Amino acid sequence: MSPTIYLVSGSNRGIGLGPVTQLAARPDTIVFAGVRDPGKATSLQALAAQHPKTFYVIPLISADEANNANAISQIQSITGRLDVVALEHQRVNYIGPLVLFKAAWPLLEKGEHPKFGIISSLAGSIAVGAGLDSGLLAYGASKAAVNYLAGKIWQEHKNLVVVPINPGGVATDSSLCPEERSTYGVHVAYHYRGERDGYP
Repeated sequence: MSPTIYLVSGSNRGIGLGPVTQLAARPDTIVFAGVRDPGKATSLQALAAQHPKTFYVIPLISADEANNANAISQIQSITGRLDVVALEHQRVNYIGPLVLFKAAWPLLEKGEHPKFGIISSLAGSIAVGAGLDSGLLAYGASKAAVNYLAGKIWQEHKNLVVVPINPGGVATDSSLCPEERSTYGVHVAYHYRGERDGYP
């Protein structure tokens, strides 16, 4: 059985660190943990030391085209393909996922059942989020753009499952939207088994 290969961005803490820690312990799994500064990612480096052949910490900076291309090139040299790309909190909500998808698609295309997961939010819903009276104008607009991006990628790539995830509100030590620290929603992308029978 060939391993399932994951690339997880923003994996140094919270919503990214929890899932990659669990994935690292799974058999037949290879994890690429993307983080801005691998040298400071002590928890990830510890996981890499425990799983030297299946867990890799790579530099990955949101919306940086050259950096993202280099990260994908590194993955290409090790595994030659990707099965799941999951984007955790992105400070550049729309551009970050777009840049990474463009870089990663050639490797995702080689996967048997490729998946692309993006953290979304109720605030990005036109039907619901636009009516929220909570000062989320800029955040909600950026998440609405993420939702559109997810739908457009799904429509244009027929063998790809795209999963925009609303993990819901959770406690956080960040000044960002509380949902950014939930691990529940990320597992939806990791374990999603749906078919392409409609936009998820």
